Amino acid sequence: MAGYTWGKSDDNFSEDSAARALFHSLDSQFERGPADFDVRHSLTGFLSYEPHNLFGHGIGKALFGNWSIDSVFNLHSAGPVNVLYAVPTSLGFLYLRPDVIFDAPLYIADAAAAGGRRINPNAFAIPNDFRQGTLGRNAVRGFPLAQVDLALRRRFNLTENVRLTFGVEFVNILNHPNFHSPDGNEAVLATRFATTSLSPDPTFGQSFTNAARSPWGSAGSTFGSSYYPGGARTLKLSAKFEF
Repeated sequence: MAGYTWGKSDDNFSEDSAARALFHSLDSQFERGPADFDVRHSLTGFLSYEPHNLFGHGIGKALFGNWSIDSVFNLHSAGPVNVLYAVPTSLGFLYLRPDVIFDAPLYIADAAAAGGRRINPNAFAIPNDFRQGTLGRNAVRGFPLAQVDLALRRRFNLTENVRLTFGVEFVNILNHPNFHSPDGNEAVLATRFATTSLSPDPTFGQSFTNAARSPWGSAGSTFGSSYYPGGARTLKLSAKFEF
């Protein structure tokens, strides 16, 4: 079974409560853009196969009988990134969108960055008058996701009503690297102070976690990756006793 979905979700704000203090235009149409959870293309599916009667009896049936194979795949296009710049105030930081520079590439190749690319900081300019810039909300995209999981199982029929099943499961069996889109400080171009000085963020436009939100290279970085798509390859062993 497989299914493809084309979807589009637009709004002018996606959260019930803002995690950051964002300036919004008085005209809501200027804030209208892709929702934070907007994913345009999604392809998912699964395969389940259990061979029957490869061998009717003897050692062939003992070795190859009651096996099953299951696979799940998940592919989807990149989600949006809301590029901002920060303005410090006595109550904390305010965040606005910068101007976009016409004809400047939004992405640049960077072999040192996750996924081999990063958002180009030179594609944006910070206004001098602390205003909302010309860049649209959620106008930039991050990274797509592709993952294939595979499971092998063998059932032993001990009696008519008692069964024992052993299984091995590979999450992200191809160990395909999936990167989380830049967000938080990685989506903040720079901090603009009242003195008109700028403090660029050196981490802007890069990803520092995989799609399962585990940091790269840190201790225990695979924790939780087996529960969310986009983690490193994980091996699970299982046993089930049925009676």
